[in-house]
Amino acid sequence: MRRSFLLLLTTLLLSLSTRSSPLIRARNSVPGAITISQVYGAGGNSGATFRNDFVELINRGNSSINLSGWALQYTSSGGTSWSRTDLGGTIHPGHYFLVQLASGGTNGAVLPTPDAVGGIAMAATAGKIAVTNSLTTLTGGCPAGVNIVDLVGYGGSATCYEGAGPAPAPSNATAIRRAGNGCQDLDQNSGDFSVGPVAPRNSSSPANLCSDGGGARFSTDDVKVSIADAAPCSALTVTARLTNTGNRAQRDNPGPEFFSLLPVGLKLVPGSCQTTGSGVCTETTVSRIDWSGTVAPAETVSISWQVQLEVESAQPGDQLCLGSKVNYDGNDDGTNEATIILESCLPVTCLQGTPGTALPIHSEQAGDRTGSVLIFPLYSSSASSPATENTLLSLTSVNVGRPVSIHLFFVAEDSPSVADMFICLTASQTRSFLASDVDPNSAGYVVAVAVDTMTGCPISFNYLIGETSVKLASGHAASLFAEAFAALKSDPALCSQGSTTAELRFDGKAFNKAPRVVAVDSVPSPADGFSCLLFLNRLGGSLLSGTGTLGQINGLIFNDVETGFSFSLSTSRRQLRLRVGDSFPRTTPRLGEIIPEGTTGWSKVWLASEGAVLGATLVTNPQARISAGAHTGGRNLHTLSWTDTARLTMPVFPPSC
Repeated sequence: MRRSFLLLLTTLLLSLSTRSSPLIRARNSVPGAITISQVYGAGGNSGATFRNDFVELINRGNSSINLSGWALQYTSSGGTSWSRTDLGGTIHPGHYFLVQLASGGTNGAVLPTPDAVGGIAMAATAGKIAVTNSLTTLTGGCPAGVNIVDLVGYGGSATCYEGAGPAPAPSNATAIRRAGNGCQDLDQNSGDFSVGPVAPRNSSSPANLCSDGGGARFSTDDVKVSIADAAPCSALTVTARLTNTGNRAQRDNPGPEFFSLLPVGLKLVPGSCQTTGSGVCTETTVSRIDWSGTVAPAETVSISWQVQLEVESAQPGDQLCLGSKVNYDGNDDGTNEATIILESCLPVTCLQGTPGTALPIHSEQAGDRTGSVLIFPLYSSSASSPATENTLLSLTSVNVGRPVSIHLFFVAEDSPSVADMFICLTASQTRSFLASDVDPNSAGYVVAVAVDTMTGCPISFNYLIGETSVKLASGHAASLFAEAFAALKSDPALCSQGSTTAELRFDGKAFNKAPRVVAVDSVPSPADGFSCLLFLNRLGGSLLSGTGTLGQINGLIFNDVETGFSFSLSTSRRQLRLRVGDSFPRTTPRLGEIIPEGTTGWSKVWLASEGAVLGATLVTNPQARISAGAHTGGRNLHTLSWTDTARLTMPVFPPSC
């Protein structure tokens, strides 16, 4: 029958696991469709059932397999020198393949017509057999490698086997046979095989299809994940239980069968991950655990680990959401092609606010908070005159316990090209660098994304703050904060190992929403000698092929008696840099009349299409040192409303620092 595999991930409980029973693996075999289904080593002996030794294979998969270049190999129970019989021909799905070997005499019946013949003399009660997909003869008492398709150690003295122990010993009148007429493969020789009557089958025998071509049956009702609060907010023990309710085993395939990502606000207690049942739990990063192993039908595997609340980011009323994923093999082909993604949230009820604690993550984007994504509104550099036009960018992690990798993207003001680099910060570290050293003769804005140190995927790490100190050849200079966007999920971009891109969604669910309408407060009068530069940045598009352009920009400017005047312009730039004056904004009347000498105004700006926009203003006045009303400096644009439509696609690859 077709393998129906279902993993049930039941509740996450606050109960400490007290024991751990790891899977004992004798080799690094490659799970596959071809397995050894029957072994008989007493051929021709006194009392033998058949005249020749034999090994029977079965194709458990859905496709025919050509055995050209494959081999059957044997050594004694404690041996290190292997004998080889080369194979050939094709095994169709559900069919057997009989390999006739040597004879110890004339006793017993003649075997059915073999599909391959070799001269290996096997021991009757103990030995080691391997099927390889190469013709290289094995060496050593317990070889390992990607070319070993299946291995069976039989008899109590066998020194190499799959799982916790060897298969039982056959006799002159019995063979060892794989359960399910050859279909069961738990990578456990002691459990997969039992002693039974000798019944050799060849390619002409009736087929026994191990799979009917269907898929795994899953629904979200079968997967339950929950996590409960604890008082007095000490370390929590999280337990995940995986139950296989199918009729086939989940094997230890490439990649983890289960992993879980911790949200900001919870940190993993090192060395705390344990398992009951088979498998191995690995703490792959400070915020992620992986489990790899097998789950037999009706078996439940428990995985437990401890987490600690982090005072720096957890606030009363916050939801700390644990993200988990089950990877399983729904068609028994050795690949975990099916997945279920789970999320469970823990309300924080027992922490009190403390000085220096970050703002709640669900407050929208701002420069006076921490985040997982930072937008530096402006940078500019000159390779020939770095002393007069340059930018000092600073990144800081306020987390006291975790390192972090940061992927930086330099978005050009008038080009689709994007340059990138990585910076890695240790706990509580700050780093600064000059734009002229990393992206000379360029201008635009910078996107900084906290990423996983192994995969490069965006992560939840709401501990980043940043600043850009810019000076231009025009005399404008200011220090501007980086706009911070908090991650609202433990896995905010649904990115995993092997992903090449990830989408940052500023929708109020994955990350904070992005500004829709922005404002410039205190627009000075050009008649007072001020030079005001306005910078607008479009947030959206792709950091691979080019971010979105600003397009049509609409705005209103108000004088000091609350009268508004509209304006608009169109541009194909990613960043717009304009001097505020009688040429911009183009209003009727001109700006000098709207904001006359000795007065100020304000303006609000938005994109005609639904989109996100950020920016800053820089102001300089040559009378700043001698006039009380003159000043220089800059500030970020204020956010008046937000949009949930902003999306930014980024490339994903492992950090290089």
